[in-house]
Amino acid sequence: MNIYLVRHGETQTNIDGIVCGQLDTHLTERGIEQAKKLADVLQDIEFDALITTPLQRAYQTANYAYPSDKYIKIEALMETHTGTASEWTLDELHKYDERYLNHGLYSHLKYPGGESIDDVYNRMINWFKTFIKQSASMQNVLIVGHGGTVNVLIHYLLNVPIHLYPAFNVKNGSCAQVKYDIQYNTAKLITFNQTEAYA
Repeated sequence: MNIYLVRHGETQTNIDGIVCGQLDTHLTERGIEQAKKLADVLQDIEFDALITTPLQRAYQTANYAYPSDKYIKIEALMETHTGTASEWTLDELHKYDERYLNHGLYSHLKYPGGESIDDVYNRMINWFKTFIKQSASMQNVLIVGHGGTVNVLIHYLLNVPIHLYPAFNVKNGSCAQVKYDIQYNTAKLITFNQTEAYA
């Protein structure tokens, strides 16, 4: 199975260095252009499943990058719930607790009123395991999500320890292709941060 993992295009909160979490933000003009350029990477692929999160920035990206009315919105793939830290700057978050600077080392550490990295990992991987059982015959799957959730999936698929989170600098409007062997539960990263925007 080829799994294509896309991070949404740029938002204003990305520009401003804001902890966004599950706030429902929209793409900037540059974010829209990033998403449109992804079409050059994805347009010739026939996908067996089209998956996005319900948040507008992911759903918008999905429809610019690979227009379709067949997307399934999966709440389990939403970005980390950052609780009362949502709309804080990253500097404010790090002053609140320096452990967020190395969040993977403290994967049990919850955002105030929100989730931990462990929480996100568990909800996403539980969904993924169920999906794989039902989708073993699929060849190409597109998942459009967020920086945190794309990171978590790559960690899981490549068997990278979660204490290294975030091990992958997933850029806005980029695509990673992972070739996944369902039988042996092994994977290989084929491309990373692939998009015409970064070519």
